[in-house]
Amino acid sequence: MNVLRKEFPSIVGLLIALMVISCDKESSDSDKDSAESVFFTSNAIANFTDVDGLAEVTPIIPTTLQDTFCSYALKLPLKSDFSAEVDFLCDDGVPNDNFRNFDRLGQLSGDSPRSIKLFSQELENNVTEAVYGTATRVSIVPKIVRLAPIQSFITKNSTFDDVKIEGSITTDMTDSLGGDLQFSKFELKYNTAIDTGADKVIENSHATEFNNYQVQGGNPNIGLGTEHLIGESNGDFKTYNVITITIADGVGGSFLISLIHVVAHHHGFSDLIQRSTADIASSQGTHLYRGVSAFQEGQ
Repeated sequence: MNVLRKEFPSIVGLLIALMVISCDKESSDSDKDSAESVFFTSNAIANFTDVDGLAEVTPIIPTTLQDTFCSYALKLPLKSDFSAEVDFLCDDGVPNDNFRNFDRLGQLSGDSPRSIKLFSQELENNVTEAVYGTATRVSIVPKIVRLAPIQSFITKNSTFDDVKIEGSITTDMTDSLGGDLQFSKFELKYNTAIDTGADKVIENSHATEFNNYQVQGGNPNIGLGTEHLIGESNGDFKTYNVITITIADGVGGSFLISLIHVVAHHHGFSDLIQRSTADIASSQGTHLYRGVSAFQEGQ
């Protein structure tokens, strides 16, 4: 896989679309919740320039926290290479316009985050590479967000007109962790079904490892969640990298910024995969917002 950097930033979003979470129906409450699918309406693929009023919003994330993320994120003992995804937010360790635009977007998102297309390209042999991102803002500080079961939120089932996504937590490996900066580790599974409308349904399943970190020791204001493929049986997916940043907004709340980088075989339906990926990114952002907000109310 050719993961792009700088001039050809590597991507995201979600070919998540191509992934659907397979529910093993474990006995935990989070699995029971995840078995109930949430219905969504597809949205047009959008860039930052398509968001009304974005340019008029003033970024509020403290510059020092952005600088800290860009300086420390790739120094963590990450379990896969996430430099391409971080490069969408940082240029040589310095926050860039994308970072500031996700700040603006999070202020406008409310409870319905909109996915933004950061990059896409068509590769050889019917393979698509894409990166999508979302941003939401919640009125809870990062050290409390850290306590929320993010892994349960991102594996919530979602149904669109043409796409169905199901997910589950297969293994909790948190008890095996050592060290102060990583605080959780899970194996997840996704199943996806995309109706092409041409008497063909594209079905996939893939397994990932999800890890959560505190970005800088002693600094409770920045967290990083990462997700990457594991195992050999991941269907059409060649790459599935996700980063989710929890960063303080400076006024008692947090932004949740997620980027998804996917490389996958599209079976001749690249446009549908792009739209589906955008949909999945939006649904995941919504699940994060609702899950963290509900968690806050329970504190």
